[in-house]
Amino acid sequence: GVLRRQGDAAAVEEFVVEHLHLPAVREQEIERAYDDGRLDDVTRLAHEGISQSEEQRLPGLHREWREWLLRVAVDNSDTNGIREHARELFLIEGRFAHYETLKETYSASEWPTQVDELLSGVWGQRRWYAGGIASEILIREERWEKLLDLASQQPSFESLDAHRKHLEPRFPEQMVNLYSHVSRAMLAETTGRATYQRACQLLRRIRSLGDEARVEELIEEFQEQYKRRRALLEELESV
Repeated sequence: GVLRRQGDAAAVEEFVVEHLHLPAVREQEIERAYDDGRLDDVTRLAHEGISQSEEQRLPGLHREWREWLLRVAVDNSDTNGIREHARELFLIEGRFAHYETLKETYSASEWPTQVDELLSGVWGQRRWYAGGIASEILIREERWEKLLDLASQQPSFESLDAHRKHLEPRFPEQMVNLYSHVSRAMLAETTGRATYQRACQLLRRIRSLGDEARVEELIEEFQEQYKRRRALLEELESV
């Protein structure tokens, strides 16, 4: 900053070389190289930054440097580079901007295989949000049966609620079964009016899917099984 404004180029370069281990200095130098059109320097500095961040176990900086590599690949129309960096960034961050960038490099016939590989990669990350990322992929690619399979693995009020607009019109019978299962599980595991209201909400969804007989069956079952839960009996009256 100050040295550069004073025009002491040699002092600037010496300072930069000595302080490239500092992320802020590396970032500034990468930006300067990019603005000057020195894409080879951007690539070199970014790769060095990745190596350094891996040594120091700083994954946030790893992402930052890889974003620069992706930008250079896009500017150079480097398809293999775009694929490498967009895939890596998507698996690290789960940002669908990277997913769409990656998708644009494949033909319609090539893409389904890549989707399978991405799904495997997402699950392989073993992160708590992997299910949400996988669900979004399945929705974008309209893989509805796979989405139903995913929702059925560990069904909950929240997971079914998140996907009901996609699954109810396509799989009404299966959703009735899932709503029945979850309503039973909720009442077996938890008490309290908020839980009862949610269970009854699932009964109303079953009714909206046209299975009135199932609704009556569940109401009778719950009234008998939980006859001492006054708040639940009240909520069932309003279904």
